[in-house]
Amino acid sequence: MKAAQPIFVDTWGWLAYGHRRDTHHAEVKRLLETCLSNRTLVYTSDYVLDELITLLFRRESYDESVKFLDSLFADAGRRFL
Repeated sequence: MKAAQPIFVDTWGWLAYGHRRDTHHAEVKRLLETCLSNRTLVYTSDYVLDELITLLFRRESYDESVKFLDSLFADAGRRFL
């Protein structure tokens, strides 16, 4: 069995994943859950995280931004690379 190709998630993918009202939220969530269940490597970069953090704190409340980032980073070791 051939291993699945790893996927790179950019800023907009993380934003859609974390924002339920985003038009692409369900699609991104389904894709990430499929990747995780198939043990497909999901990765990003420090530049993407920097952009994500900047955009979150400009668009969302402080509490919502912290809540999403805490959740994302807590899951990083268990679910994402």
